[in-house]
Amino acid sequence: MQASKIQAGFAALSIVVLLMTACGGGGGGGTTTGTSTVLSAYVANYGDGTILQYTVNPSTGALMPKSPATICAVPPQTTPCTNYDPQSITVDPAGKYAYVANSLAGISQFTIGPGGVLQPMNPATVPWGSYASSPTSVAIDPSGKYLYAVNSAGSEVAQFIIDPTNGTLTSMSTPTVCTFSLCALNASAYAYITVDPTGNYVYVADQGNNLVEEFSIGSGGGLTYKGSVATGTSPISIAIDPADNNAYVVNYGNPSTITQYSIASGLLTSKAITGGAGTQLVNATSITIDHSGSFAYVASGSGLFQLPITSVTGTLSIPSSVAAIWTGGTPVQSVAIDASGKFVFVANQSSSTYTTGSVSQFSIGAGGALSNPVETPAGNQAYFITTAASIQ
Repeated sequence: MQASKIQAGFAALSIVVLLMTACGGGGGGGTTTGTSTVLSAYVANYGDGTILQYTVNPSTGALMPKSPATICAVPPQTTPCTNYDPQSITVDPAGKYAYVANSLAGISQFTIGPGGVLQPMNPATVPWGSYASSPTSVAIDPSGKYLYAVNSAGSEVAQFIIDPTNGTLTSMSTPTVCTFSLCALNASAYAYITVDPTGNYVYVADQGNNLVEEFSIGSGGGLTYKGSVATGTSPISIAIDPADNNAYVVNYGNPSTITQYSIASGLLTSKAITGGAGTQLVNATSITIDHSGSFAYVASGSGLFQLPITSVTGTLSIPSSVAAIWTGGTPVQSVAIDASGKFVFVANQSSSTYTTGSVSQFSIGAGGALSNPVETPAGNQAYFITTAASIQ
């Protein structure tokens, strides 16, 4: 994700990266009742093994530390936390459960309690698959029933069922699936995993082979390998537009590029590669699309970029004069949009203002313009940020 310990600067995957929020319609926890919605943001800090938790002000987007403000990514909650390299965090669509990929300690699982505070489940962690103990990215399908995790060192995807009553993970009858006939350690180097908006397909950025690997989701949640499509150098993050018509892949290679695809029956067809030459788009690590499908937000080693998407063709472009948006720190490792679509949040690995990493927030105005930037201190090497909306 440093830019990573995974491969060619694998930087805290984005989100989202995959953004899992309550605006999705499903729910791993069954029927949700309540009268108020708590908006939260969670930051995985790769450098010290912590998760920072904030309440998001629904009017301004301001981040307010919860109590406690910091927890260990892997229990027990001791001080200082043992650093098991938390690399990403995701939340189920109902905003009831959170899961952290720790490259040295498997997947930790949390219930989202009152006020959006994370509370360790029992058991607090689930082991990784049989080939390596280095999960780096986790994603949940829109129904909230299944969780998928990738291993940065091998070519396997672990498959879990989410218990509808308490959120705990149980391996499927086939615990892992592979892109090839055998799960070969170091055959690939996986980075980011995402589930398409329909909940029918899964895509994995395969850095080791410069591919996107494609899977279909069966009736019981199990994955079937469908094929692959070429990318640029060192693909790391994948975003799909809200209409499920186009996919965009950030390639970490320097200069970074963005590979674009049309989607038909879950399969990707290359449209174009937009270069990063002539801009500051270098060492890009994360991409997400706004709720309207009008802009892509890209985190990179030189800052945050907002790139327009042509509405008719879905083509993303990088204007030759585009410059990075100020965030207060670099490299920008991860970018996420809240459930309301009103605010953008980015995780900065280091800050020019603070001695630690930081989180920057922006309001999305008319025409997608970003305004009112505010920088908040975060933990050591803030790598990944995600948001959640919990009805309580």
